Amino acid sequence: MNFAGLQLLRSFERRLPRYLPAILAIAIAAAAIGGLGSLASDVSRKMTREFRKRGPNAVARGRDGKALGGETVERLARDPDVERALPIRVGDVAAGKRRVTAIAVDFARAGSLLGGWDVDGSLPASADEGLAGVRLYDRLGVDKARAISVVLPGGPKVIRIVGRIATGEGEDEELILPWADFPRTDPDEADAVLLRMAGGGARIIDAAARIERATGARVDPILAVSSSEGRIVVRLRGLLTAMGIAIALLAGLGTATTLMAAVVQRRREIALEKSLGAESRRLFIRFLSEGAALGALGGAVGAIAGLLIADRLERSLFGAPLTISPFWAVFPFLVSILIAAAAGLPSVRRALSVEAITSLRSE
Repeated sequence: MNFAGLQLLRSFERRLPRYLPAILAIAIAAAAIGGLGSLASDVSRKMTREFRKRGPNAVARGRDGKALGGETVERLARDPDVERALPIRVGDVAAGKRRVTAIAVDFARAGSLLGGWDVDGSLPASADEGLAGVRLYDRLGVDKARAISVVLPGGPKVIRIVGRIATGEGEDEELILPWADFPRTDPDEADAVLLRMAGGGARIIDAAARIERATGARVDPILAVSSSEGRIVVRLRGLLTAMGIAIALLAGLGTATTLMAAVVQRRREIALEKSLGAESRRLFIRFLSEGAALGALGGAVGAIAGLLIADRLERSLFGAPLTISPFWAVFPFLVSILIAAAAGLPSVRRALSVEAITSLRSE
């Protein structure tokens, strides 16, 4: 190590206690930038996956109120932009003295697509089980056995309600019955198909238009769902980014204040060096290096702490560890060095402006 390096190291060691507030501020900034950045990146991906597990974001229907034939249903399900498809049949049934709307679905296929439903109970596993919307369930006055008598197209039947569903939509007033309870001549015919389409917003609208041309069905995106998913992710990223920037600015201000105070306390030392012929370039590099060293130390500690905190938050939110990105492991460290170096510029200017003769005379 050359003389300048040894001088920097000894100077840093001697003044380390004074620099602790700046190191702590930079470490907090690095932890915030790394932790929030990792969360913004990883949580966005995981939220997108969670959204995709929840409910449909488009509905396909036949034109002019007609049903969709089995071939059309199959083409909808096999479309590359459709992640999951659930055919449904709709009809009115008598439940006691009431006429209620019932939907028939294949529960074996419905589980993954109905993840957005809040089900109090379980999905039906046999032909005599069904679901009821929460409001309908209360109005029907279901007995302790949870059994209700309904009149279906094929005749009377007793259905045991194994779960109550709450969606905040029309399903809260409907019965959800097994697919076979609404038989058709075409076994695959459906009144509508609930679709979970890839992407969001404009992509869903474009895909829906293409599917309509290809199949002849009418495909209506549920824009309130697809648009809100995208907005949530974008706003989350924006919020975390804004927080990271604000914390970084505060850390820079704290570091600048600490380094400026150090220069004021070292006026005599700087003046003595200048009187002995120290060049401005040497002083510039020295003070800037001290700031960068502060940033490197605080950044290393903060980057590690940020990843640990982000991992703990992810485990509590998703029950899964953080997927560590190399970018967010290194970026906070580099940004910390830049913050500290930039924060050190005012102190460097102050050091270079010290007049040797005037300062030594005042001492």
